[in-house]
Amino acid sequence: MTIKHLMAAMLNGPKKERARALIKKHIRPIIEGGAVKMAAQLAVGPSGYIKLKRSIENKAIEISTDQFDDPKFNEERASLVANLIQERMENLSPAEFQDLLRPAFEEDEWILIAIGALLGLLAGTAQLFLMFAGSF
Repeated sequence: MTIKHLMAAMLNGPKKERARALIKKHIRPIIEGGAVKMAAQLAVGPSGYIKLKRSIENKAIEISTDQFDDPKFNEERASLVANLIQERMENLSPAEFQDLLRPAFEEDEWILIAIGALLGLLAGTAQLFLMFAGSF
């Protein structure tokens, strides 16, 4: 697990709109700053300004992952991210922890159940054989 993969999941995963809204929230004050907004509206008009604003927000989202392609950056931040994830996971309740892990195993859940059943059958057969081996 790398920072690049985490960011890709955040920006392209099922809750991508939440992460994108957060980036847009931090970009808006820069775009909507008094002189910048006025100059842009004078240059391209009000409707052009709205298109320009959306374009800048989308570009900010697009380039937000570029930093995470740098191996040195990833290496420097790896321990911080690992510690943060560990801390957050330790603070989860058992039910929340199960909800976190369940999607990772859901696809192969039937395999786990089948192997558990097979191991249970083998253990039961071995126990039956060992307990009644002298009776035969």
